Amino acid sequence: MIAPKAEIRRFDIFAEWNRLKAVTQLRLPEPEARTYGLAVAKVVAARKLHGYQPRELAEFKRQARTLARPEQITIPWWHKLASAEEFEKKIIQRMGRDFYER
Repeated sequence: MIAPKAEIRRFDIFAEWNRLKAVTQLRLPEPEARTYGLAVAKVVAARKLHGYQPRELAEFKRQARTLARPEQITIPWWHKLASAEEFEKKIIQRMGRDFYER
């Protein structure tokens, strides 16, 4: 049995769940889906995101709660908060690739 390298947090599960939602419902390609999943997890978990004004954070939270159809997305807001590389580092490498891919 393969075990994770580190304890799995609710944040990890939420990021992965939103990545899957981005792939299935928003039809985003995998790198975009990873970015989206991590950004939504950050917005929901954060009380304050450093470097962003309260109204910007409120707008990110509003957009994270609203599941838009792919054609309704004009500006991918999640690019301001995360990247596919960051998902790789903060989620996949933390869990361990073998564990994550199973």
